[in-house]
Amino acid sequence: MTHYIRCGLIDSDFFLTLVVGLGAGVIGAYSAELFRRRTQTQLAEFEEKVNRFRSALIYMQVLLHPDQIDHLPVEVLKAYNLKTKDDIQDTLFAEYSRMVLFASDEVLQAVKSFMANPSDASYWKTLTEMRKNLWGKKTHLTYDELRL
Repeated sequence: MTHYIRCGLIDSDFFLTLVVGLGAGVIGAYSAELFRRRTQTQLAEFEEKVNRFRSALIYMQVLLHPDQIDHLPVEVLKAYNLKTKDDIQDTLFAEYSRMVLFASDEVLQAVKSFMANPSDASYWKTLTEMRKNLWGKKTHLTYDELRL
């Protein structure tokens, strides 16, 4: 190739365009890979949030209404050996510990508040904060408008 450059068969503009084009291709491919990885990470985080929040809400509901423990899936009852209110509180604490890794401060505060004083109001407050954290949307619905 240097022979062609010396003979004037390849001008310097063409060579510069070629080098810039190859560089841009490498940068573009690198950027695309970074974007793909970031998207996969965000999707995995979202799925983990959904799973953790769903589980926490179920345990919170059972903590409020212990008679509903029979409605939990059999594999959950066996896996966590859930029989008493203390078992549910311990399991909810484990869910809270997992949420610390990715949930918003507002969700963590709401769950912590619920654990300190379980009530319908703190349950719906937590649900609202989880909804905001998952979807990034603000809500103007009040507690009374959300609860069933």
